[in-house]
Parts: sequence; C-alpha cells; structure tokens
Amino acid sequence: MLKRLLPILFLILFINPELVKAQEESEYSSENVFGLNLNTNAGLIGGVMFRHTKELKTGRYLNLGLELVNIKHPNEVRYLSSNTGNVFILGKKNYLFALRPQIGYEFVLFTKGKEDGIQVDAIINGGPTIGIVKPYYIQYQDSNETTIIPYSTSLMQAGIIGPGGFFHGFNKLKFTPGFHLKTGLSFEFGSFGSGVSGIEVGSLMEAYSQRIDILDISSAYPTYNRWLFTSLYVNIFFGGRR
Repeated sequence: MLKRLLPILFLILFINPELVKAQEESEYSSENVFGLNLNTNAGLIGGVMFRHTKELKTGRYLNLGLELVNIKHPNEVRYLSSNTGNVFILGKKNYLFALRPQIGYEFVLFTKGKEDGIQVDAIINGGPTIGIVKPYYIQYQDSNETTIIPYSTSLMQAGIIGPGGFFHGFNKLKFTPGFHLKTGLSFEFGSFGSGVSGIEVGSLMEAYSQRIDILDISSAYPTYNRWLFTSLYVNIFFGGRR
C-alpha cells in the first residue's frame, strides 16, 4: 500500500503547480506535532509519533522526536483454531516494539502562500533505538484444561485455541539496543496559523546489536530472524506552532 502511495503523492505535488507556492519567510519559530505511524513492517496502524521542531535560521529547523512502533516479521501467517475459530499467529515467538528517540534537521523546500497551499520540507533524522521484545502468548488446551502460556513449537498445533492476550508477558520484557536513520518529505496542508496538519512520507533503516527472535526458526515454514530492518512509512500528524 505505502509503495503505491509514495509515487502518487509526488505526482500530485509536482504535476499541479498551484499546490506549490513561491518560497517566503516562515512565520513560526517552533512547533509540536503528534500523530499516527503507518509502515511496511506493521499492520494498518504501526504506532505513534511526536516531533518538536525549533527554528535555527530561515528555512532550517532542528527536530527532536520520539516514535513507538510495532515491527512484524514478513513471514507472519495468521491461522484459525480448528476448535474455536480464534485467530493466532503460528510460529510467533515474540513481539518487537521499537522506541526511537531521534534528532535531526528539517529544510524548507517550498513554503505555502499566505492563504493556502502546501509547505514541503525535507527531513533527515536518526538516533538510538530501544528494541522492546515481549513474549507472544497463546491459549492452549490440554486434557480439557486451558492455560495461557508463551508460544513454543513443542506444543501441538491442534491444542492452540487462540491468542493469549496482549497484556501477558510484560514482566518478561527484554531490551535490545540499536540505531536508526530515516529520510523523508513533510507535506503540510492548510493556511498559516497556530494549527498544523499534514503527512510525512519516507524510508527508514534500523539495525540492532543482534538478531531479534520474532518467529521461532524451527516453525513449520522457512524463515529467519533479522538484525537489520528497512521500511517505507507515512506519518499523519497534527499539532500547533508559535
């Protein structure tokens, strides 16, 4: 979905010249935005983001931000329990959440007009990543007794009757350090004022200090766990400026 969206956004921007106004001085010194993250390593909603922007000089800003996103393995497959019809992920060993403090720069490419238009900024950010690894739990039925336990390939698939619930396993969190770098374009809509809304599209690369066991490598289908992840993303953001 995101791979198809990116070229469409660029075509809309550059084919229709009315959307891009002549460059002029910015009318704000700082802004705070928050929003939702969509990315190719997650489902419909990947996570949440926050960004503080401070003007350094005309057309150049310092960015400080924070993101929390879910990262899935590309080989994750959903299965239906033959007993209950509940959906679970066969072979999933752990969730992976990426907490990303980030710092970088934002450069104004095109400013919007005084009444309306689109402001286009180039963004480059990076920083450390804290990989939060949480066990994936399932409901397992054995001899008419149902228990909620971490997934293991030693369990019989027929005994799995559904997911164990997201809130199990927070007492067994593990942390893996890493680093990330992302580049993107920010498209801000509407007229100048205290309100801010828009989208940011771009690409991200993230490396961890070791492979993350998202899927059990002994599961029934071929897979491998990664230490390096790449993705395309879209941030939908709202906020204010002064």
